[in-house]
Amino acid sequence: RREAKEVKLLLENWRGYLNEDRLPLQEGLISDYKQILKMAQVGQTTKHLPQSKEERTPEQEAEFRDILDNKRDAHRHILASAYYTNKLGAGMIKGLGELIEIIGALKSKLKGGPFDSGWAMDSANNQIGIDLGKENQGASIEEINQIVLDRIESGNFYTADGKTLHRDMQR
Repeated sequence: RREAKEVKLLLENWRGYLNEDRLPLQEGLISDYKQILKMAQVGQTTKHLPQSKEERTPEQEAEFRDILDNKRDAHRHILASAYYTNKLGAGMIKGLGELIEIIGALKSKLKGGPFDSGWAMDSANNQIGIDLGKENQGASIEEINQIVLDRIESGNFYTADGKTLHRDMQR
């Protein structure tokens, strides 16, 4: 119980720090991230499928879940890591990505779930993004997004275990 309270306090303090005006580039980084979320949503759309679960066939449901659970999540992680690597550097983004995953795992544990946040998959896809960011220095967010779209389409991103590429899962 005491540990859970300490972790909760840590998260509240972290959240407070992020909301302070003195955080450099905060406003730009947040608006950039909103754009990244939108790009991932638009790039990995489910509009071609029935939106009601009851109306979807089992195959359509599998595709719907794959888009939301794998493709959109990977798109967001890869794009954000690539874009922010260009802005802030690979070392900082690697550290922040891991910190975000730790915070997600702690939140899960505090809610009674496992100490996990999809860490393996997210960290592996973050690394793809960091590498893309280093390879495409100076590229615009739109240019990076196109590279990520192509990568997602080819299945060259990681799934739940952080070791299996999506394209290999489909065989």
